[in-house]
Amino acid sequence: MQSIQGRVAALDTYFDVRPVASSGSFEWEGVVFHLIKTTHVDDGMRSLPTNGLRFLMNGKTILLTADTQHTPNKLAAQYASADIIFHDCETSVFPSGVHAHYRDLRTLPEEFRSRMWLYHFQAGPLPDAAADGFLGFVTKGQVFR
Repeated sequence: MQSIQGRVAALDTYFDVRPVASSGSFEWEGVVFHLIKTTHVDDGMRSLPTNGLRFLMNGKTILLTADTQHTPNKLAAQYASADIIFHDCETSVFPSGVHAHYRDLRTLPEEFRSRMWLYHFQAGPLPDAAADGFLGFVTKGQVFR
């Protein structure tokens, strides 16, 4: 590996960067991933988007929300079209307003919660996700087939 000392490192220092259109898709390891625009931060004056991913694997449509706020109206069609949903979920006592919080996700219809795995949560005791109609919290090293 060539030394990069004395240079400012950028993303393309380490990766072959290939931009994707904001509503586009890309293929990796034979799977086509479609970008799903979500809201990362909205301070009332500007909205900073992020992208979730929708993809098909083993005949199942999977939605990964990425780092998103609770925006059920914006994501309802995506929830409805997914067989499995991996959703960003904050569990802190004091919500940051940056991530979807568990108490807000509990208000989603059962039809969505019943297909939803929760991730990106804080360390410590967790609510009983199964009792609230979710599939559960993703655990370290958990494998999905």
